[in-house]
Amino acid sequence: MDTAARIDLHSHTTASDGALSPTNLVKKAHSVGLTALAITDHDTVEGLDEARVEAAKVGIRIVPGVEFGIEVGGTEVHMLGYLFDDKNPLLLKKLSELQDGRLNRGKKMVGKLRALGINITWARVAEIAGDGSLGRPHVAQALIEAGYASSIDEAFKKYISRGRPAFVERAHLTLEECIDLVHQSGGVAVLAHPTFVKDVEHVLPRLVEAGLDGIETYYGRYTEETIASIEKLAKKYNLVTTGGSDFHGLDALSHADLGSVNVPVECLEQLERRVAQASTSKQHL
Repeated sequence: MDTAARIDLHSHTTASDGALSPTNLVKKAHSVGLTALAITDHDTVEGLDEARVEAAKVGIRIVPGVEFGIEVGGTEVHMLGYLFDDKNPLLLKKLSELQDGRLNRGKKMVGKLRALGINITWARVAEIAGDGSLGRPHVAQALIEAGYASSIDEAFKKYISRGRPAFVERAHLTLEECIDLVHQSGGVAVLAHPTFVKDVEHVLPRLVEAGLDGIETYYGRYTEETIASIEKLAKKYNLVTTGGSDFHGLDALSHADLGSVNVPVECLEQLERRVAQASTSKQHL
């Protein structure tokens, strides 16, 4: 193992709701000494090819990733896929469908906001999102621009979080569809930021039954006690431990700066072993 290796397995670019382009994110990763970076944009892999071009110049490994939002028993759960074939036709078809759902959701949110007398336009929200995977942060930025909120956090809490007046449910895959999609694309499925999941110890057995491979253990500002409790769950259910900063480049969305979370390089090695084991099992079927 390379003792100088440093990895971050959770980051976002302008392909979804990050502030940095894939090129600039890789440049930042290089500047902070990362040797491997997973780009895990929401419902899209559009940033990967651009990131690879810059990564080849600076000698960083790009780990293909994606982040899905699903619902399990009324609880929102985020799932990370890693090490899949990002040109897989089935994967790309499903991601395209999810992108369409995001657009429809955004339009409905803007409609609700306008019905409340809030003067923002769909055209402006779409312009803010650009070519990225449109999400609530883009609606929040339009609200800030128009003077209805002072921060992304305030925009969410006042208008677009669950239970607020302009919230709209999004189209999503079921738990089983999500994990199956990652596996069929040759990858591994990991539960993101488990402390965000309500009653995670109750939810986890269902995820494991559906084929979960790992759990994000080293994250943001997790304390040693939190990490130890998640490591215990990982051991109980034979899950790979992973981690990352969840860097967005937007203060309200970033839980830590890129590369600032101490993620053991063995995490990536363990994910690779899971992929290899799954591939071997398929060959023997």
